[in-house]
Amino acid sequence: MSDATPLVTVAITTYKRPDLLRQSLESTLRQSLQEIEVFVSDNGGDEETAAVVASFGDPRVTYAPLEQNIGISGNMTRCLRLGTAPYLKILQDDDLLLPRSLERKLQRIEADASIGIVHTAHSVIDSAGRVIRPEVNWSLAEGDWELEGHTFVRRSLTSGVFFHISTALLRRSVVADEEFEPVGGYNDMAVWLRVASRGARFAYIHAPLSAIREHASSASAQQGLHELRGAAAEQAESSVVDTETFEQVKQMQFVRKQFLEHAGAQFPDRAKLWAAARRDARKRLARVIVKDALAHHSLRRTLGRLREASRIEPRITVSVWSAVAVAVAAGGRPAWRVISLLASPARRY
Repeated sequence: MSDATPLVTVAITTYKRPDLLRQSLESTLRQSLQEIEVFVSDNGGDEETAAVVASFGDPRVTYAPLEQNIGISGNMTRCLRLGTAPYLKILQDDDLLLPRSLERKLQRIEADASIGIVHTAHSVIDSAGRVIRPEVNWSLAEGDWELEGHTFVRRSLTSGVFFHISTALLRRSVVADEEFEPVGGYNDMAVWLRVASRGARFAYIHAPLSAIREHASSASAQQGLHELRGAAAEQAESSVVDTETFEQVKQMQFVRKQFLEHAGAQFPDRAKLWAAARRDARKRLARVIVKDALAHHSLRRTLGRLREASRIEPRITVSVWSAVAVAVAAGGRPAWRVISLLASPARRY
């Protein structure tokens, strides 16, 4: 154990999941980087949770209960204010840090003062901790990379550059005044867009340094963000394409539109950016419909889903994606094989 000044504050959000919290805490305290301080932000206070924290007997760990549940967004915002270390890691209680996660991210962010956030690939584990997918990359690129702030904004608006918050290391100074708003599954995306628009650079390490847990109540499971694609078609037609849900696409578009309304003056081509964001939304909605069509093989159902999608993005009914969805509903798996490249996210950089 090190008595040195902490380099990283790890803030763990939790709510009545003491068994999962224990595993998350263990993964944090076993890090190769020992110069850390850990806060367990308990969203409402719970005796079992308090007992788990106390059982570690580690002076670096502070139990920080709230008197009442302020919601996940409120708890994440609170975590931005906990601790004093120059770097901050927010970890959800059902996720794990792999052994050198903090060390490798700290090396990257300390190497360049202009980098505000470092994030990584991740593995996916099930409720029992078994690895479901060894490596997941949401960045739409291969290998390590760095992006200027405005480039990151453009990629996020037009094609989606996402990362799970449990994979990110934050420079405290760039997020000190931020808040995670209650806008659903993309509350972190809104923060990243604002941080990037102020000039912070983003870096990515192409290695799975966190493990994201899939279980019935996890956000990523409910959003369908870890569905298999590609080779999985040989096992299950319903899993051949990554999808979100209509509600998630709606939330994403809300965040994108809100950002452009408030910060879009920095981008003279913001009308073109919004048009590109709408095209991306149509493609995402189409992937939801395609997956549904492969599972149910019902043209009537697919037309109904198209009408539902049009309430989010009206132009989808007159886009090429409408024809793609109908073709898959009518032609099934052979049709899907023909248009699968169109239905998959493009690698943009």
